[in-house]
Amino acid sequence: MKASPATKEKTTVFDVSEYLDSPEIIAEYLTACAQQGEQYFFAALGMSQIAQASGLERNGLYKAFSPDATNTQYKTVHRALQAMGLHIEVRANN
Repeated sequence: MKASPATKEKTTVFDVSEYLDSPEIIAEYLTACAQQGEQYFFAALGMSQIAQASGLERNGLYKAFSPDATNTQYKTVHRALQAMGLHIEVRANN
């Protein structure tokens, strides 16, 4: 019996930002990332759009939300979230 030749499957790049189209969905996404310890979730949201809406520098946002960030200020997080129509909510751990 002859083995069939390997077929090449075409794949596309998955871009989560294509699905983050409302403040409610963005909030759920950010909550899940935060709960899992994911630190670089803002990049998926489109830093250029966040920078433009918040008045912050795009490069500054990348630096502030990179996994290596050690001194991100609350006001930066707050302005970025406001630009996306979001706010911070604190809940007790279950």
